[in-house]
Amino acid sequence: MKAAVKTAWVKDLREHPEVQGTSALDYIDPKDGKRKQCCLGRLCLLAVEAGAIPAPELQGSVYTYLDDEDSEDELSCRSFCQDSVLPRAVQEWAGLDSSDPVIDPVSDEHECDTNAAEANDTYLYSFPEIADLVEKNVPADA
Repeated sequence: MKAAVKTAWVKDLREHPEVQGTSALDYIDPKDGKRKQCCLGRLCLLAVEAGAIPAPELQGSVYTYLDDEDSEDELSCRSFCQDSVLPRAVQEWAGLDSSDPVIDPVSDEHECDTNAAEANDTYLYSFPEIADLVEKNVPADA
């Protein structure tokens, strides 16, 4: 991951714990009407702020991000279709090789690697806890 992006993501997660949501990158919570993001959604918003991708479009109660869609004939088109994993442009901007980076490698607590979405949605780690894991375990390029 690019060092500057990693630093910005960790800082953002620590500064915005009140907007943490689950199961989608970015959405309007039906319970309180407030906009929420998962940890990967916060990374998408940083990419928007940096001008790497356009702002998402609100479709119903979910914000969707511009992404490449692979069609059956292997041609690609771009549409606002991504709502659950990092769009390819965000992966490239951040310097990630995956749409869901490993933030907690195999440990005594978990039998397998824990990805960012799993930490956020399954284990319900807080944004500050996820920030600590990203800081500790996600390698940064110089």
